[in-house]
Amino acid sequence: MGTGVWLWTQRLLLAARVPWLPLLPGAVLAAAATTELGLTARLYMPAALNRALGAYGSLGLVLVLLSWLIVLCAAVTFAVTIGAVLAESPPLDRYLTAGDSGGSASRAAPGRTGR
Repeated sequence: MGTGVWLWTQRLLLAARVPWLPLLPGAVLAAAATTELGLTARLYMPAALNRALGAYGSLGLVLVLLSWLIVLCAAVTFAVTIGAVLAESPPLDRYLTAGDSGGSASRAAPGRTGR
């Protein structure tokens, strides 16, 4: 289910300019990252919140929660970025852009210098 949510989210945020299949690696990585962080949060966050609440009060609680959100956003950003790189590099580009009429080579050609 997580993969489907991230696949749909990428498609929505990119305004359907990218086909579904090249978005799949990023969706799988983002789903894995959020699942892992969800499992880690169950173990780490209660102790961190109690420790920060005891030491710094409400401010410590807010700082721990904001720090966790930053980690979550960074993980999703890295996952989607790595997924985009994987989708455009061999050997995945051959399978993920098979229905694309231009192919990935035509998109990469204008940026090459020929040296």
